[in-house]
Amino acid sequence: MNSNSFCRLPFLIILLLLIQSTPALAQYVAYYTATVKNTENQPIENVLIFAEGMVDSASTDLEGKFLLKFSFLTFPPGPPIAYPIISYRHPDYEEYDETIMISEGDSITGPDVILTPKAHPGTVTVSGHVKYDNNEPIPNTYVHFYNVNNSSWYYATTSFDGNYSIQIDQGSYYIYAWVNYNIGNAWTFRHWYYDNKSTLREADLLTVNSNIDNINFTFPILQQGTISGTVRDAETHQPLSSVFISVSTEEPGDSSFIGTDQNGNYSIDVFEGNYILFAYTEGYYQQFYKNAYNTFEATPVTVNVDSLNVPRIDFNLTKPEPGTNSIIGYVQDISTSAGAYGVGVFAIPTSGENWIETKTGYDGKFILRDIKNGNYILLFYKENFVSQFLKNYSETCDKWEDAFVFSLHGNEHINNIYTYLESMNPFGGEIYGKVFSMSDSALSGTLISAVNSAGEVISSSLSVYDGNFFIPSLPNGNYTIKASKIGYKTSDYIEKINIDLINNPVVDGVNFFIPLTGVEQYENIIPEFFTLHQNYPNPFNPSTRICWQSPVSSHQVLKVFDVLGNVIATLVDEYKPAGSYEVEFPNEQMGYIPSLPSGVYFYRLQAENFVETKKMLIMR
Repeated sequence: MNSNSFCRLPFLIILLLLIQSTPALAQYVAYYTATVKNTENQPIENVLIFAEGMVDSASTDLEGKFLLKFSFLTFPPGPPIAYPIISYRHPDYEEYDETIMISEGDSITGPDVILTPKAHPGTVTVSGHVKYDNNEPIPNTYVHFYNVNNSSWYYATTSFDGNYSIQIDQGSYYIYAWVNYNIGNAWTFRHWYYDNKSTLREADLLTVNSNIDNINFTFPILQQGTISGTVRDAETHQPLSSVFISVSTEEPGDSSFIGTDQNGNYSIDVFEGNYILFAYTEGYYQQFYKNAYNTFEATPVTVNVDSLNVPRIDFNLTKPEPGTNSIIGYVQDISTSAGAYGVGVFAIPTSGENWIETKTGYDGKFILRDIKNGNYILLFYKENFVSQFLKNYSETCDKWEDAFVFSLHGNEHINNIYTYLESMNPFGGEIYGKVFSMSDSALSGTLISAVNSAGEVISSSLSVYDGNFFIPSLPNGNYTIKASKIGYKTSDYIEKINIDLINNPVVDGVNFFIPLTGVEQYENIIPEFFTLHQNYPNPFNPSTRICWQSPVSSHQVLKVFDVLGNVIATLVDEYKPAGSYEVEFPNEQMGYIPSLPSGVYFYRLQAENFVETKKMLIMR
């Protein structure tokens, strides 16, 4: 896995509303079976069947029958009913999708599925095998063929002995295979390009003019390990039981879930790889490893052959201030008008506080609950879809400056958002880079968009904890690359980037240095009331940001105290016009103490007759 590979964010971004109350994970809770036939009523063998959001796929046997197994993760909170989209794929037949209704505890036999033969199956035959490096065959796995000459796709499925054969058109192809590793509660996916190349950067373009054999793939046997730790209350240091722990990597469906025991401990099985972890339970902020508070800030945990069992991945959870606002809406796939499942929806405070995250259900519905008063911008993210900010109640945009600002003042419940996301191309070129501030700090959570010559956003991504980003699935062409992060000036890369899938499929080094701008400049409004926001991040190490809003021009004083009431730092002591403000603490360049010990501290804002104090926590 290359150093930039973690820019491909997890397929399951978050599962805020799912809480696993026991350490054991019930793997399967519902089943669906049916028979797949052709238009002549004959059963079809080796049809690959899968459902979005599922880890396991299935394939038909000699009689055309299959069995899909659904875990509890398929079912949303509330009534245990789901509407998964089932996909059927076979190289000689047209693709087919259907939506079913299934409930937890069901064992359903569905009607026969009829697939239509492709009108033009291809003119040459490609064959080979897929196996592990111990020569064990890998059955029921997927081999993909992408023709760069006409952008056509072919799929082959391996038989019980790991072999496959497919008819395709002549042309130049990128060929790769996917393999699902699954032992107990640990699962992951890996893909290899032909000749065992791990990335498109290394992949060979294979020209196919006649029948060809031995297009083979050999996958490594992955070692299994564990990640373990303890979850505590950040203030009391008491262990927290029944905390939901999510462990996932960048590959689709590569997630595991478990709950903490009565002592706050957890241990979860994983394979080799880089993993994003977060902990969540009712009444606390969700928290990622190393005190990160959103998906894109999260630092991965590495499990490898030299360190298969990784202990002390601990979490110290903090309690949020209660909010009384909510935002409810729907996200649809623009190509199908169906609800877009698994879209990450982020309410981003313009003040810089913790992001609020949720994801859409099978009907595309999302609910952002318990939102505190303040101004928010919505961001939508899903792998293989173009990520966007919400421009109005239905349209989206690629610049935060153009985004709609929700100004929430208490007990406001917005429920009329209906927007769309567009899927990316299934395959294409790739762009890698990094985003920095002008002070050379890496910036996470930056929306990076690739815009074609017609002004259309073709692909996008978000920068992660170290500022790295990865834009996938770009067809041939020239692109303007934009970087947009709230509080910073949306910027274009200094030159257009050319993607040529034959000669230049991967472009590296597209690095941004973007200038800071005042959020209040874009809001262009005077705050209606005094607000002192919770510092972010909290707990923090080494620094945090404190934001506030003032509806009047006045002399303003912002100080930091220890638990004994001693003044640690005076951050502001001056006249300021009405507006929104932000300072960093500690800040050595401004004379603040740079290395305070761990513990509880307080910060207090005084302006006119307004006085408010909040608590923050340093974790060394």
